[in-house]
Amino acid sequence: MNKFIGVGFLGDNPEVLEKGCKLSLATEVWDGTKKRTIWLKVFVFGQSGKNCAEHLTKGRRILVVGYRDWE
Repeated sequence: MNKFIGVGFLGDNPEVLEKGCKLSLATEVWDGTKKRTIWLKVFVFGQSGKNCAEHLTKGRRILVVGYRDWE
């Protein structure tokens, strides 16, 4: 299991799914001397997903702690 910790901004309002919600997270990484933005798809399941869909909006800064699913 690979643990992931990310801080960034929501690129869009959460998309409600049957089992939770899907988020679009924008975060910045340093590539040598340049800063670039990468976009990550984050899936939140269960009650946590329902809470995210209810309370989060585009542009909010969030902290995500989870794991990376390789499939």
